[in-house]
Amino acid sequence: MFTTKIEQQTQVLFFVALSLALFGTLYKLSFWPGHGFLAECIALLGLFLVLCRFIVVLYSMPIKYTLIIIFMCPFMLYTCTQVHEKTYILYPFLFCVSAWNVNFRSIIKVFFLINLVFLFVTIASSLIGIIENKSYFRDEIDLVDAVQTQRLRVRYCFGYNYTTAVAAHITYLHLMWWYLRGGVLRHFDYFALVLSICFVDYYCHARTEVGCMILIILFSIYYKYRVLHVNKLSWIEYVYFTLSVPFFAILTLFLEYQFIYGSDELYEYINIVLSGRLSLGADALLTKGIKWFGQIYIQHGAGSGVLYNFIDSSYLVWLIIYGKFFFISAIVLFVVICYKSLRLGHCLVAIIISILAIDSFVVSVFLTISFNPFFMAMFANMTDNLESASLNVKLLYA
Repeated sequence: MFTTKIEQQTQVLFFVALSLALFGTLYKLSFWPGHGFLAECIALLGLFLVLCRFIVVLYSMPIKYTLIIIFMCPFMLYTCTQVHEKTYILYPFLFCVSAWNVNFRSIIKVFFLINLVFLFVTIASSLIGIIENKSYFRDEIDLVDAVQTQRLRVRYCFGYNYTTAVAAHITYLHLMWWYLRGGVLRHFDYFALVLSICFVDYYCHARTEVGCMILIILFSIYYKYRVLHVNKLSWIEYVYFTLSVPFFAILTLFLEYQFIYGSDELYEYINIVLSGRLSLGADALLTKGIKWFGQIYIQHGAGSGVLYNFIDSSYLVWLIIYGKFFFISAIVLFVVICYKSLRLGHCLVAIIISILAIDSFVVSVFLTISFNPFFMAMFANMTDNLESASLNVKLLYA
């Protein structure tokens, strides 16, 4: 009883830690003054506070969960010693566990508000010249009647360190808003999505995020007229939404190894369509290999002045940089979250994760704390979020 009371009292500590970690990591992604040292200090303070909450939660959890987490701790810590970006492991692990019994809707609200304010302030400041609005030229290959034509397109960063960061933030904000709207979007929400699609396509040329926002529109229609109207899921839908993350992880690896060892021109064509992402993943797999607990792999993006070697797929980042153990743990995490949300009749979370599973095929921020709050659904309290429980609770099986 005493530990439960302490756990409830430290939920405020969780939100303070989350706010600091979010602000610190977002600040680090931008060109605001002091975005290196100052951002690191703020983020580390958030890390310290969430560690305090983590310790309290371990004493409050049922013993089976405590033992599983204690078992994972040495493996996660050892992986941290083998990689360059240690916070990529620590933030998801600590915040996922520390979200124990915290209202999930409140977590999304905090994420949404901080990201929205930061996005608008950063974009506005870059447009009026307070901070730098970097631009990059991108070589694009158009395929028309099997004829390749090359052209240069300008991509703007709007105060962020790279153009895909601002595009991904816009996408994740729409996903958070969709969740906060209970899965039902209004005309204004669709109008905002269309504006975002035009903005990201014209100024950022981030086709993956454009595709992801189109998926949000399509799945929102599916959710409204199929899920809520019919009020049940078929076993095919149930299996797909539960296993979407491992499905696309396996598909990613299949395409990579077919590109490396196969001789079919189809994979060369896919590589061109994906802007060379298959070849970048293949180079990383061939030069670095795969280890159980990760390895040092410094990624260099456009504008760094170093040969571009950025791995854009979340699945390949997990496997090549952070190792087999982290890769398996991340996939199991999202499978359990999807299963849990479907069992609770709260299938919107599973649908959102299925969209992110597709997006993460060529985007590397699936488990980045500054972008994605949905991994915290593992231990967060989702039972208080069912605004229409009488409808949603029936969505267990068809």
